[in-house]
Amino acid sequence: MAAADQEQANTAFIPPDFICPITQEVMQEPVIALDGHSYERVAIEQWFSSGRRTSPLTNAQMGSSHLTPNHTLRKGKKRCYPSRI
Repeated sequence: MAAADQEQANTAFIPPDFICPITQEVMQEPVIALDGHSYERVAIEQWFSSGRRTSPLTNAQMGSSHLTPNHTLRKGKKRCYPSRI
């Protein structure tokens, strides 16, 4: 199997929880926003810096742009996909 085919095959099995809803890419630094959803840190910070205070997924108002590191997703990704780090 060619390297590109192998990469595509590996990508097909990535659980949706590891994918950022904004970038649609595997999260490298997942954080949890006040809406309870996880995002790639850079993507959600850009979302907030553009003046938005709503959830990218639900469009509900978020009272703060506070972000909490999602250690569980980050550790899970390292265990499941060590070559993607």
